Amino acid sequence: MKKVSLVALAVVTCSSVARADDTHVYVAPTALMQLDFQALPQEEADTGFSLQRFRLGAYSQPVDWILALAQIQFDSSADGPSVLDAYARLGPWKGFRVTAGYFRSPLFVSARNELDGMTPFPELSLPAKALWPGRDLALELHYAPDRLPIEAFARFGNGNTSPAMNDLNNAFAFTGRVDATMGRGRIDATGAETFGLRVGASAFVDQNTYDEAGIGGTTAAGFQFYRPPTVSGARRVVEGHALAYAGPMRALVEFGEAMEDRSVPGASLGAPRVALDPSSSRGISGEIAWMITGEHRVPSVWPVRAAKSPFSFDHPAIEIAARVDRVDLGRGMRDYAPGGATGASLAANAYLNAMFALTVAGYYYRYDTGPIEEPTRLDSYLVQARLVIYLNPPPLGPINLARAPLLSLH
Repeated sequence: MKKVSLVALAVVTCSSVARADDTHVYVAPTALMQLDFQALPQEEADTGFSLQRFRLGAYSQPVDWILALAQIQFDSSADGPSVLDAYARLGPWKGFRVTAGYFRSPLFVSARNELDGMTPFPELSLPAKALWPGRDLALELHYAPDRLPIEAFARFGNGNTSPAMNDLNNAFAFTGRVDATMGRGRIDATGAETFGLRVGASAFVDQNTYDEAGIGGTTAAGFQFYRPPTVSGARRVVEGHALAYAGPMRALVEFGEAMEDRSVPGASLGAPRVALDPSSSRGISGEIAWMITGEHRVPSVWPVRAAKSPFSFDHPAIEIAARVDRVDLGRGMRDYAPGGATGASLAANAYLNAMFALTVAGYYYRYDTGPIEEPTRLDSYLVQARLVIYLNPPPLGPINLARAPLLSLH
């Protein structure tokens, strides 16, 4: 008979604490709240409190080879709720998984292999925010064999961020990625491994963008310091990454480059479009994090495991991190000015128990050219304090002791 299991109230309900072999979850709710206080230049945004993200959803993994997830999100940049994820993943074949629905692109380890709310920094780096395609409706093939140190993705999608339709054409976008993995860098890592590595590259090709905004530059606060030109034609993005673990240390380097075609309508109705100089963008980031206390980091896993008292504040995980990043935007165009920025960031994270965390981060930016709100200003900053409440982060890998939900129907 089905039972409701709440690990936090295990003594009262007589439910057992999640076990390593407790891999079947019929329904588990998931919820995320990120409440921010931020201070930054008045021209970029107001200093004060904001509800950065609020998510509600549920996932199900009734057997080892099926996972379904649906989430909606309210965030500070949107007027109302929107679909964040809606997909199903099947994997009854050894090492092979098929995912269909609306979900993340595999480009960039920091964007695909980590979950918001449990990363060393509250927001993505400058190049990842600029070059990552985001989410789209897609069919994805994923290969991660148990006995080989490789992982590969092949994805066919709409190429736009709408969860409802293709981007005004019948063409599809393709994404491919290949990684070499070992230890804590694998999707089935438990955290018991001392070392880990993930090194790889990916590519994204969308042949038919049509008169839409190109790749721009955005800070961690969401301020757009570089407004891109209109692009039309093919968009190509390549990306490389190296992620390493050694005990309590984690280091990540990511770099990427994009090329976007541009054109304008011909002089008369029905005339062919006139090609313009393409827009080229690129970026690189490097970060290092040290988990001073708490569990060793595992991708997409909260660093305080569910124990006999998951809501106790007795054994917090404390982490510090540093990052430098650089992005060049809109290069190679004779009719449109380029831009870019260099950033340096520090963060301190306190994972208080199995659901609550506090983060304080500081960002410094040096713009190549001033934003249109204040063209003479090249320096910027952001001080960000964030409270995170995360119930049952959805699993990106197999459910095991490190990923078992706190509250579920199983």
